[in-house]
Amino acid sequence: LGLNPPNAKLIKPPKARRTDIAFWTQLLIDIDPITENADPFQMLQEVQGSTRLSQVPPSAMEILDSGRGIQIKIQLVPTELTSDEQRRTIERRTSHFLHQLADELNGIGNCRIDTSCSDLARVSRAENTINWKTDRMARCLQRAVEPVNWKCFMADTYTNFRDKLDPPQVIPYENPWEILPFLSPLRKT
Repeated sequence: LGLNPPNAKLIKPPKARRTDIAFWTQLLIDIDPITENADPFQMLQEVQGSTRLSQVPPSAMEILDSGRGIQIKIQLVPTELTSDEQRRTIERRTSHFLHQLADELNGIGNCRIDTSCSDLARVSRAENTINWKTDRMARCLQRAVEPVNWKCFMADTYTNFRDKLDPPQVIPYENPWEILPFLSPLRKT
């Protein structure tokens, strides 16, 4: 189930890509267990009580027991996406927001925040489907009834994140194989 609606004329199978997304309508926070005795509901309480989400009313959160962990879908006031640069900016902002949340909360209840859920074309589990990892059915615990403006809880994330970034390293090469010496130090980190 796609989180954000695509422009139907642009979709290229098998699934929508970032450039296909027409509106930003949901942000996904995916809570995954990291041990057998994990308690995703404990992490859910901490996420809901986090200062990063203090401006998000519970009525804007759809909560799904995914059959393994918990998915929180924050219903957003729709933002029309008109350029790929705008889409990339939203994905970077979302990634930084999820990393901030993970840095604050990972490990609680033996769970972690999945920080890879920042792409606009992200799909999520649908209720009443079976999670093949656990053979349990996903069920909706709470429906979102009121959207929230993303600026009330994410307005400062990208600015702060960008300030911390080093300028990109330009790697000159003519032959694609010449880039390999530059990649080997990255593999060690």
